[in-house]
Amino acid sequence: MLVHNTIARGTFDRAHSLARHLVRRDHKVTLFAGTSTRSTAQHRILDGVEVIEGFDPLPARARESGLSPFDLVNRIRHLLRDRCDLVHCFDHRPTVSLPGLLLARRRRIPCIFDWADLWGFEGIAAERGLFSRILLGTADHLLEESVRRRADALTAINTALRDRAKERFTV
Repeated sequence: MLVHNTIARGTFDRAHSLARHLVRRDHKVTLFAGTSTRSTAQHRILDGVEVIEGFDPLPARARESGLSPFDLVNRIRHLLRDRCDLVHCFDHRPTVSLPGLLLARRRRIPCIFDWADLWGFEGIAAERGLFSRILLGTADHLLEESVRRRADALTAINTALRDRAKERFTV
């Protein structure tokens, strides 16, 4: 499982909740999270779930943004060494979607995407300042839908996103 939030924040809690229940059913689950402590890689077990935070020297906001190049490289390096039979991405940001899709394609395993927020121009981007809306909003808008088109399965947190997915992603 891949999230960009740090431990005990946002989507981490949702992913961890699912993961710990899978562990109770004798599955081995690894959860990659944003780095909580600057410049320090962490590896811990939380409720039976292996939680990995890579080395990342950037400020807190960047470490949790899903945009850190340090986090991206750490995740790719780690995932290419590990064996797994499924990858579950909890967002579209590069530190989540790129390693997830790369691993799934390389290992020929299913890749599931979870959709919990509308980040593009019709969502969070519309609430940002002009510069951020243009720069980050454009990237979010393009990535949000393009990575989900490559998913083997998609979960949506509510009926609005489910209906949006059905309109855009069904053949």
